[in-house]
Amino acid sequence: MSNYMELSSYFGENKRADVIKCVAENRYGVKFFVEDNSLGIEWYDGKSEAYVEDAAENWVEGIKETPVFSN
Repeated sequence: MSNYMELSSYFGENKRADVIKCVAENRYGVKFFVEDNSLGIEWYDGKSEAYVEDAAENWVEGIKETPVFSN
């Protein structure tokens, strides 16, 4: 299990996106939610915090498509 901290959250009509940082690996990701149901985490290796925040904001605004998560 990854140890991460939440940095910011973005909210849309029925969506939420939490920007997170994995402390051990020094990388950023987004936890996606629809109506408080977690869809998963998309990691953005090598991207800046600002880039990941833009991705989170774009998703709740309907600009970015919902990521496909594999098991």
